Amino acid sequence: MLDLVTATQAFRTLRAAQVERPADEPVRIGINRLCLFYVILTLAKWIEFYDRYAVLLPADVRDAAKDLRNEVERREIRRFRNNVVGHIWDDEENRALTNTEVEHRLAGITGGDVAAFMNWVNSGGDNPPDAPVSVMEVKIRLVEEYELSYDEIDA
Repeated sequence: MLDLVTATQAFRTLRAAQVERPADEPVRIGINRLCLFYVILTLAKWIEFYDRYAVLLPADVRDAAKDLRNEVERREIRRFRNNVVGHIWDDEENRALTNTEVEHRLAGITGGDVAAFMNWVNSGGDNPPDAPVSVMEVKIRLVEEYELSYDEIDA
């Protein structure tokens, strides 16, 4: 959860700074990628967390956790993490992806609106219960329910 909050807030801060002092296109793309790639890494970890701990999730959070896992898969976030963020070589294409291809795949994840995607992840205020940062609070419930330490479940 902390990783999502940090990346989305950094995105907003850097975006606001660009209003006062606009950056050239490569810098703007780099800022977007810096924040987006960190969010993508974190959301991909959610799938791993959910797959490992789903059976232990308290009943009242299980559906929201599963829905988030399915949404992350639907957006092909794990695939993007595996083929772009974590590696330089796309095995399906048998080559490195071009910047245009990376941007196209990012548009598929974000729906073409990076700011709206970041707001879906974390609005920066009162998040709806199905927002990723809200759902990821399930870790707090695991700690309470099973008397675990955060070290035992942190990924």
